[in-house]
Amino acid sequence: MTTNEEKVRGTAVLEFITVANELCLFMEGNEKYDKATTLAYLQKVLPLLYIKGALLPQVEPPENTIPQHFITEENWDNLYSRMKEKLGKDDGFFLTRHDEIYGVKPGKASIAEGLSDIYQDIKDFLVYYQQNTLTARQGAVHECQRLFETRWGHRLASIHAAIHKVLYGNIIEDNSIPGEEVQ
Repeated sequence: MTTNEEKVRGTAVLEFITVANELCLFMEGNEKYDKATTLAYLQKVLPLLYIKGALLPQVEPPENTIPQHFITEENWDNLYSRMKEKLGKDDGFFLTRHDEIYGVKPGKASIAEGLSDIYQDIKDFLVYYQQNTLTARQGAVHECQRLFETRWGHRLASIHAAIHKVLYGNIIEDNSIPGEEVQ
């Protein structure tokens, strides 16, 4: 049986750290890149981040610890504003949302907002993990894996689809089934 210590220092976590760190560095320096370069990079790195997030191990949370957050609202706002400005008219997309009262309904979503939320979750993980104690690493992996399942994994998949549409929307063929609505 693998211990929590072996899990939090294992290959799956180290590979996730590598991809997450690369994405965070790119997002933090995104003013250096034009829109096309940004979208091309995200198109390639987001699926890799999803795979690495899905491979994070299940780790028991440390006793009496509260997940730590390091990214401030100001950090988030700055990143969001830069991304929204860069994406311009291509920032918005429709997303199917599940609502307890109304069932499935389409809603407007933002690539910049989703990316900023994902950045916040994975950057918090990276900073927490770097505290270099078993408790911190265990807490970081547990929280990141939990947030992958409940929050950023789904957002990432939706954003990736929206980016694909921005990049290839003008050449996507209509392969719809007769009688089926196309969005």
